Amino acid sequence: MAAAAFFTLRLIFTVFFKESQMVDSRYEVLAKDILACGWENAMVGVDHGFHEAWQALHKASQLAVAEARSVQGRALRLLADATSMMFNPKNLNTPFGAVWEAGQNRSALPDDFLPGDLVAMYEASKAIDNPFIKSRLADIVWIAQVPRNLDAARVASDAYSAIPLEHSSWAATNAVDAWTRAVVLLRQLGKGEIERLKLFEVVLLKKAREAAPDGGFFLKQISSILIAGNLGRDSSAEMGTLLESYAQSVRASGDERQVRIYLESAANWFGLAKDDERKFDCLCAAAETYVAEADMRIANVNPSHMVAASFYEDAIQAFRIIPNIQREKRGLGKRIDEIHDKLKVSGEASLKEMVTISSDAIDLSEVAEESKAFVRGRKLWDALHALTNVFEAADTKTRRERAEKSFRDSPIQAMIDQTHISSDGRVVAIRPGLSLQDENAPENAIALQAEMVKSYSFDITVGIRAQIYPALETVRLEHRIRLEDIIELTRQSPIVPPRRHRLIAKAIFYGFDGDHEAALHFVIPQMEHLVRWHLNRIGVKTTTLNKQGIETENGLSTIAALAELDSVFGDELAFEIRSLFCDPFGPNLRNEMAHGLLDSSDCSNEHSVYAWWFLLRLVFSQMVAAQIRQTALSQKALAEGPEPRVPL
Repeated sequence: MAAAAFFTLRLIFTVFFKESQMVDSRYEVLAKDILACGWENAMVGVDHGFHEAWQALHKASQLAVAEARSVQGRALRLLADATSMMFNPKNLNTPFGAVWEAGQNRSALPDDFLPGDLVAMYEASKAIDNPFIKSRLADIVWIAQVPRNLDAARVASDAYSAIPLEHSSWAATNAVDAWTRAVVLLRQLGKGEIERLKLFEVVLLKKAREAAPDGGFFLKQISSILIAGNLGRDSSAEMGTLLESYAQSVRASGDERQVRIYLESAANWFGLAKDDERKFDCLCAAAETYVAEADMRIANVNPSHMVAASFYEDAIQAFRIIPNIQREKRGLGKRIDEIHDKLKVSGEASLKEMVTISSDAIDLSEVAEESKAFVRGRKLWDALHALTNVFEAADTKTRRERAEKSFRDSPIQAMIDQTHISSDGRVVAIRPGLSLQDENAPENAIALQAEMVKSYSFDITVGIRAQIYPALETVRLEHRIRLEDIIELTRQSPIVPPRRHRLIAKAIFYGFDGDHEAALHFVIPQMEHLVRWHLNRIGVKTTTLNKQGIETENGLSTIAALAELDSVFGDELAFEIRSLFCDPFGPNLRNEMAHGLLDSSDCSNEHSVYAWWFLLRLVFSQMVAAQIRQTALSQKALAEGPEPRVPL
């Protein structure tokens, strides 16, 4: 719901801001213009935060422009843009972000205001009494004006702290963000503001004492403001006790999430008070809330083992955060084992809860017949050449464009985390939800890569069924393929490392012989060695040296993460190596086999057969490339004649 609401809000902002582009993009106003623009009338009844202020001021600006009151329109638009920005109060240098971006266009940022506008904004901020407008104008001046205006930071801090911080209204008025920013600004100004900070500390501690045991997250929000400002350290034990007691008081409500949030916050304060005993008591109790939530999900009228498994996993991770010495002291090893047992049961049960979404069957028979015809009637080496070219996966550029289109077509779904579950019910990867606020956010790159790998996995499944399988069966029917033939192939292929011709030949031969279980057990380790050998050739280190001086080889997942993989094998092959063998969002064949998780059917499924065909294609294509190069060199030598002899 929160993601859907946020996306809807962004759409609203986009529409309003696109309309606002009709107003002159340069404000060029004076302080008197801002004070006389009629902002008071626009703000009548507005007491619920910056978003509501922006809406009111924006509408007033549009009306002024429509009525040809251009100076008022520009001044009101300046105020609207100033109150529109996304707010990250803890960020020292970039507390404001654009609320929407579309290509080269975006909403307002502090750097958009002209030097003259900043002068006018500062003068106006001292005269305006509305805390939402006053604080935002002064803060933008503090951020954007050169040289910096220290007094603007003080004006902004005072205005932010004038926004009422009350239990009944804090969520609607942005009061927590405002007070957090007020404290951060004073901290940024340095020692000269110590007395102001002490006054803030007194007020906030008083609010904290009054908040307990009020409902909601008000006490937690007060705690977060104190933490952000490095305040209340002398009252750390008291704050921890307040938060812990509140957690106990709400436990009866069954809201384990609220209990957990207060316990974790209490642990933070006890840590500041150097009271490790109470700190880890709270962390243990917080970890148990995950178990309680999981148990409740299973005991529900409509039980969900899938959700329960996620909570059990969270519980294990929460217990593991606790240092070993504390885990041993509290006997947590046994408790973690108990939760592991619960996780295993729920993981297996969750597979039965998955719903199969079916669509009309796709007729691939015509494609299959074309694939058979493509290899039929050829001599052996021509047939193998055709087999290795019967299917071509989409290139990474196309796959990236598909993933981006998928996110655009289903933006709400893209913003939701997705859990990837293995065949035995384990959570092996979580694709984070897409961030619409920051297109360069790390989670966006992870989400995009996961979607590309997901698309790749689907494509190779279809490719095996419709093209590679039918072509392979035709080659098997028309030709008797011997191990000696494949050894000759591997000897002529320059990609095969020294002394590995027979092993890689066996991997390929077993596939032609229909024994894909044996084939895969050769393919994966030989593929790993092949990658390692070619990286070593250009001087890439693929080992790890520990403190005892013991050097161990890194596995394929670690090696494949190296940037040099792309330079050696090219972007397309590098993507396939990572996606097919190492990525938990894909088949992950190397890691599944290394841990003994592949059963007989897994070794013969589409992804496993594709891994065999991938190795065959790699070996055969490099052999052909080597022959072409050799032929070209021979023809060049014949055309140029023998090299002239150099006289002694």
